[in-house]
Amino acid sequence: MKPALLLVSAVLLSVSLSYAVVRICPATHARTEAAPAATVDDVARLARALSDAEERERALADDVRKLREEMAVRSNGATRVPEGEIEAAVARAVAAHREATPSAVEAEAAPSSAAKAAAEPAFDMQAAFRELSTPGMTREERMAKWKTVVDAGKLDEMVALFEQYAKDHPESPMAQVELGGAYLQKVFKAGNGPEAGIWATKADKSFDAALAVDDHCWDARFSKAVSLSFWPPVFGKQNEAIKNFEVLTEQQGQGNEPKYAQTWLLLGNMYQQTGRMDQALATWKHGLELFPGNESLQSQIANAGH
Repeated sequence: MKPALLLVSAVLLSVSLSYAVVRICPATHARTEAAPAATVDDVARLARALSDAEERERALADDVRKLREEMAVRSNGATRVPEGEIEAAVARAVAAHREATPSAVEAEAAPSSAAKAAAEPAFDMQAAFRELSTPGMTREERMAKWKTVVDAGKLDEMVALFEQYAKDHPESPMAQVELGGAYLQKVFKAGNGPEAGIWATKADKSFDAALAVDDHCWDARFSKAVSLSFWPPVFGKQNEAIKNFEVLTEQQGQGNEPKYAQTWLLLGNMYQQTGRMDQALATWKHGLELFPGNESLQSQIANAGH
């Protein structure tokens, strides 16, 4: 190897190793505060790279030592490479090395996409679908589960599962009700845009499909009435919502299932919204007779001044 080239290589490797060590040392502290932890494989690769670099530096240092001894013995007046040219060459080589090779901090702070994917548990669509299809979930539990679906970016896929299930079970009113509920999730995500009206209409048709199978399906009629009550007044859906709540009160009769109290509460609220305050108060009071401990009915009556 020519003396100048050997010297450049030695300086380059020494600079590269020093640069890596300086960048690595603060990485340990920075990672704990901001960067994601490197995987075991990332750390192992980094250790191997440092070990190789140290080995090459030792070998070059030995070569440089031998070269100096040889030059001291020869001292024949050979032309030397100017120091300025050596420094410029080293600077260019170091710059090229940094551009071509990611720093130790970058390698440690940015684990491979495969490692990141392995660290994140996969969203189990079928398990979530089974949970949402299981009767007995509370409203809060159902809302929380739907949130996990939305947060995972799987809403469209989940809606498709409910569509297929409803198609495969046309004789099941609850399959149609659950599909309507899935469509309502699309309404919530769409907000006040025109797309919300499309999904709200699809939901209403799903509830109608359930009622076509079983006219006394409480979940279907209640869901239909509630969803209609949230339509903007300009669409004139309030009276249709009231009609469905009234049908529910007749079908419920004197039943005392806790969920029936919601029918009396919401029907009274709809009367109030449409200016029929006397009917609203009578409805709340009737509901309170059937469900004497219901705080929502008590509150509505108190707020009405009676």
